[in-house]
Amino acid sequence: MDYAYSTATGLLSHVIDYAQPYIDLHLINIYVDGVAFRSALSDLQSHVRAEVVSHVNDAMIGFSTRAQNITTDYNSTVSTSDEADAFGAIVQEYSDKLVAVSNDIITKTDELVQTYALNRPLLRPTGNRSVPTINFGGVTKISYEFQNIGTKPWSGWMGVKVFDEYKNSVSVDFITPSLPLVSPGDTVTLTREIIVDRVQQVNGKSRSWGKKTVIHISIYTRNT
Repeated sequence: MDYAYSTATGLLSHVIDYAQPYIDLHLINIYVDGVAFRSALSDLQSHVRAEVVSHVNDAMIGFSTRAQNITTDYNSTVSTSDEADAFGAIVQEYSDKLVAVSNDIITKTDELVQTYALNRPLLRPTGNRSVPTINFGGVTKISYEFQNIGTKPWSGWMGVKVFDEYKNSVSVDFITPSLPLVSPGDTVTLTREIIVDRVQQVNGKSRSWGKKTVIHISIYTRNT
């Protein structure tokens, strides 16, 4: 039984080694903590866990098969049910230990994915922002504040697109002349100026801007 247990623990000790290669093949190239990032992270965590669990199961099945064979052989040599029960308790103790090891591996796998998630520049909106009513024909200044909750500095810029219910749109998303460098834990206010005319020229025709204006921002991250 010791051999069956040591074989299983030996296999389990290498199971987590399958996690990092899977992560490396399924990188998340998103640097803003929002719906898209969290959805991608949740999917990655589920798949990494499944990859690891499949190897955990292999080790556990191997132990169960060996334990069952050993138990059958042992029970054929004993004369009392007490001896069989005592041996069964030993098998159960080994099994419980392996379950505890397996659970610890799953926890460490989840922690590995979380560490990967934060091992990047990662902006999170603080909720502070300045989004005034569009000043048609003049400059409208739009600002959002973010905190870098990642472990690496962030540098980049913000793009802004405004559109109405008729799909008239104006966007400003080119790189700004001066880019901020935001250290982990620090905050930054990203500002963009945009000019929206009341009358838009679309395919050589004049189109009036609608009554409803929607503002969409995009964050562009520069590799640092």
